[in-house]
Amino acid sequence: MTRINADNELRTLKFADNDDFPTHLSIMHNKLSQVRAMGIVILDTSFKTILLNSLPKFWNPAVASLYNNMPLSKAIQQLNVWRLHTKDDHPKSSSRSVMALQTNTYIKKDQSLLVCTNPNCNHRGHTIDVCYWPGGGKEGQFPPDFGKRGRFKGSAANTCQGSTKPPLTINTASTSKDNN
Repeated sequence: MTRINADNELRTLKFADNDDFPTHLSIMHNKLSQVRAMGIVILDTSFKTILLNSLPKFWNPAVASLYNNMPLSKAIQQLNVWRLHTKDDHPKSSSRSVMALQTNTYIKKDQSLLVCTNPNCNHRGHTIDVCYWPGGGKEGQFPPDFGKRGRFKGSAANTCQGSTKPPLTINTASTSKDNN
């Protein structure tokens, strides 16, 4: 039972993100020595597979090429090179990983809650730093289609075709007695 537990302990060792790779290698070699001392035969090719399986997923680009017929010592050299190249490029802990996701995520503000404090504007949907009206952060920088927003597309000349008569006005002050 002791032999089975020692072998299982070797095979279930995992390299954590914040661990030191040379320390992990040392622990793996010590466990291998203990298992071999108990009479369990583990070849270098099997140990290489156990070592590669102990590494986290972000090591997969380096690990994939090491499963071929490469000797254990050469595989360890390649893993050390990978560790040196990725030392500062991967998260050291899950909390840093979450923080990176939080800082890279754009959270859109509800536009209806924004109120411009510019005394020349006072509209909703933006703040004073992006206001186009005098006194705002983008004073005078109106977009090209600013005056046409929300209106019928087309020019007034196309929509009003040549009537010169003034519009008909209705006198609403008259009563029903006037109509008789």
